[in-house]
Amino acid sequence: MLSHTSGIPNYTKLIDFDGEAINPTPEEEVIFIYRNLPLNFAPGTEYEYSNSGYHLLKLIVQSAAGVSYSDALQERVLAPASMQNTGFKLEESESPGIALGYRPNDLSEFEIDELSISGGSGIHSSVFDLLAFSVALDDETLIRSASKEKMWTRVLAAYGYGWHLPVQSVERTLGRKLYFHSGRTPGYTSCFYKFPAERVTVVVLSNNVNADTCTVARNLAAIAFDEPYRTPIARRSTQISLEALDRVIGDYRLTGVEDALLKIEGTPENLYVFVDGSPTPIVFRAESGDSYFAPFIDLQLTFSDLENDRMQRISVSARGRTYARGYRDQIN
Repeated sequence: MLSHTSGIPNYTKLIDFDGEAINPTPEEEVIFIYRNLPLNFAPGTEYEYSNSGYHLLKLIVQSAAGVSYSDALQERVLAPASMQNTGFKLEESESPGIALGYRPNDLSEFEIDELSISGGSGIHSSVFDLLAFSVALDDETLIRSASKEKMWTRVLAAYGYGWHLPVQSVERTLGRKLYFHSGRTPGYTSCFYKFPAERVTVVVLSNNVNADTCTVARNLAAIAFDEPYRTPIARRSTQISLEALDRVIGDYRLTGVEDALLKIEGTPENLYVFVDGSPTPIVFRAESGDSYFAPFIDLQLTFSDLENDRMQRISVSARGRTYARGYRDQIN
């Protein structure tokens, strides 16, 4: 389960995960979401990320320890690592120092809550506590060297036991060995980079659920190592004419990293991009009549090849490079 090779279906794909902060699934009901489903594959044969494994491990910890998961975490991890601002439950919904989470598309506000899915998410922490966690791993305060070696050894794909272990490259890991994990829960996102040889840890936490925290972490690591890094671009939106809007709205077929159908609607201020029939659009703002950007994530759209008063091609860019291109779907 820690290596995501169990085959257990990921229950967060079977619920309204973004609605969990408002209407959390009761603790006793979570397991019923996935317990009777068939495995996606035979255990140990494939890798597929599944939060169900983390939830099931939470129940196993509670059963083996004879205490609640939060109490076990406090005794075995938080106290030994001196993590004083980490846990599951807040005594008050608006405690001092706690950032409320936001979903920027509609600026919905979420309060941190003790969600029933706490095996895989729902923990509040700070960058200083997570640095203390990293140091505790280095100093073997939490687990022995043999356990760390196993934890940081690939099982299938580029994943060990609870950690992503990417292949070393200048683009992805700055040419260094890297252990990392990202996280996302309604209203929040995070990224934890650990460079073991240099004992450098980078932690980025955001209360913007769409923030690209791992790109920020990578750039901060580059600064620490005196390597080239990319400075974020401050983009300014404008209002386009109805004629310019009419040239870009419609359906587009993407090819490249991911094949997808984009349905694009809009106003002179915003484009609304629906991906593969999703009911929730990604919102883009106009930088010009043929260039648009997402205001809360590093994502841009560029339209080209004007023909019969309609743009015929689209490109999708992020992190300074184009990763997908597409064309207008002539069927629609």
